[in-house]
Amino acid sequence: MTDKPHQNEFDELDKLIAERGNLTKLFSTLKPLCRKPMPRSRLTALREYFEFKDKGLSCSSKITNQPDVLYEGNDSDLVTYQDWFTRPIKKSFLDNLKAEAKGSEIVLPNECVIESIGRVGDTESILRLKKPAPDALNDLMRLGVPSDYSFINMKLLTSHYHHIHSPVDGVIRRALPIHKEMPLFGRASINFLEIDSAIGKVFLLIIGEAVVQDFDYAVAVNQSVSQLDPIGNFNWGSQTVMLIPKIASSIRIEKRKYYFLGSRID
Repeated sequence: MTDKPHQNEFDELDKLIAERGNLTKLFSTLKPLCRKPMPRSRLTALREYFEFKDKGLSCSSKITNQPDVLYEGNDSDLVTYQDWFTRPIKKSFLDNLKAEAKGSEIVLPNECVIESIGRVGDTESILRLKKPAPDALNDLMRLGVPSDYSFINMKLLTSHYHHIHSPVDGVIRRALPIHKEMPLFGRASINFLEIDSAIGKVFLLIIGEAVVQDFDYAVAVNQSVSQLDPIGNFNWGSQTVMLIPKIASSIRIEKRKYYFLGSRID
């Protein structure tokens, strides 16, 4: 009887990367390995794989990949997939973004492709939720979101920057999980954030995966924040929905387009 050849724990991952295989299967394979050291060649191959797959998830928008020079650290600091996924932007670059946003009451809280824009109470334009629109509207109203609010539904692609920043100057009033009794987005993990600001309450639905602790907060309830201060970061998967006291037709950004953190909304 001969021994089976030793199988490296990364073999299946490498195979899926090389074949540009199914994204869901690759994520399932990567999840238990995401905090394990990888050689530079594998991490580079993973990044190229995600950039390729993101083209099909971009809502037909032009794919934009920001240069590595904007991020903290260097190649030697990126040892695991998680290191790359959670890397922050440089303070000097963030300071520039804050200066560019000055004078705008509200800005985008993250890098994204805009999936949809609409009014919360309009059940024909409401977010693409995994339950009937009227039920989803009731859930949002139970959380204190007025039906005349506008929503901006933002998809963060895998190759995007996965930190969330405050869209306004204000005070954090609520930061709470949405439990499975209110499955707005199926089995996804959702954090509900409320910020008091000069334009009224601004809400964020921070949407991750169901099977991991997906979001790490950098703020606490009753903490004051300035526009574009860090709120926290995703560890796995990402989508955010911002709910704002604005009429959708007055919003400057457009659906199916790419925007970076700090892009002006008003």
